Parts: sequence; C-alpha cells; structure tokens
Amino acid sequence: MGARDKYGGGISLETLLSLTGMEELELRALKHVLPAPTRGLYPLAKTLAALFKHFREQNRQLAAIRAEDLVQMTGLSDRRHRQLAAEGFFPPPEKGFYQTVPALVGIVRFYRTSNEKESIQQARKLLIDAQREDKQLEIARKKGQLKPIAFFASKTFELGEEIKATLNFQLTDRLPAINAGLDAAAQRGNNRKVFLLILARLQEFAKSWT
Repeated sequence: MGARDKYGGGISLETLLSLTGMEELELRALKHVLPAPTRGLYPLAKTLAALFKHFREQNRQLAAIRAEDLVQMTGLSDRRHRQLAAEGFFPPPEKGFYQTVPALVGIVRFYRTSNEKESIQQARKLLIDAQREDKQLEIARKKGQLKPIAFFASKTFELGEEIKATLNFQLTDRLPAINAGLDAAAQRGNNRKVFLLILARLQEFAKSWT
C-alpha cells in the first residue's frame, strides 16, 4: 500500500513527526507555513509540499544574502561592500544578493588585513619590526633553523579546515535553528550575532599562529 493510499485521509501530528524526524516544538514553529489540520489530521501531500518549499527557501537564503542584510551584519556600508568586492575580497552582488559564505570569508579576511585605522607611528613600528624579523630570519637561515615548507602548508590547511568547520556549524546548523519562526528583524539580529561569533573564532584561531 502506497503512502497516498495509506494516508489518504490525512496524517496525525505524531505520524508527521515520525515521517519527518522533526521535534514537536520545531514543527509547531512552522505552523504558519503548513496547511491547517482537519479534525487533527494534516493533508499529506500539501503538508510535505509546504515543508519542502520552506526548507528549500531556507537553504536558498543561507546560500545568498541580501545586500541590506549584509550591511546589518557587518556594520559596513553597501558602498564599502562593493568596493571590497571590486578589490577581490569576495564576488560582487548579483541582483542585490551576495554569496553568503564567500562574502563572510572575504570580510573576515578584510578585517585581518585592513590597516585603515593604523597611525603613521604604528606603520613605522611595523616597518621596524619587519626589518628586525628579516635579520632574525637571515640568522636562522644561516643556522639552518628555518621551518620546512611542509610546516606552513600544514598550518594553511588547518586554517582552511577551521574556516570551513566554523562556517558550516554557524551557518548550516546553528543559524537555522535559532532563526526558526522568528520575524525578519529578529533574524537580522541573530545573523549579526552569528557573524560576530564567526569573526571572533577565526581571530582567536589566527592568534594561535603568532
């Protein structure tokens, strides 16, 4: 007997939870997208179609972010975002949408490399430090103390894995869970919090290199 015949009269909440593997609170939070039950039974086809549409849209929203939402998350202006895109930090927007992961990674990279707030005195100090490090590297090279290329390749790989793991957890697992059932304003607030958590985690990881 097919699912259509078996559940032709509709399915109960318990059966729907069993079919989808969702928690009751999670499902009830989506009642605004589900068809109304009749005598406690949900129409199978319409209910599953509504769930598929909701999660497909949710995944689409995670893959792309509106320009105004990115402004809310980063605190930078849209003009600055477009400048960063033109400088190659991340792809430019298409029809008002940025690619979420490349944009966030690019902005983190921008914050790490930006020296817009450095004073002339700090810039001079950096130059002096760099010259000192060059001398130390030259001494280390002569003594055969420089680390092999494989060491830096390993560190680069670790950084890539950390970025991927952090973004996957925060954007794929955590963000949809905390945004479920919230209005747009609340979701924007959560989006900014998650972005700041990502930035803090990657900055913390980067400090371990020094």
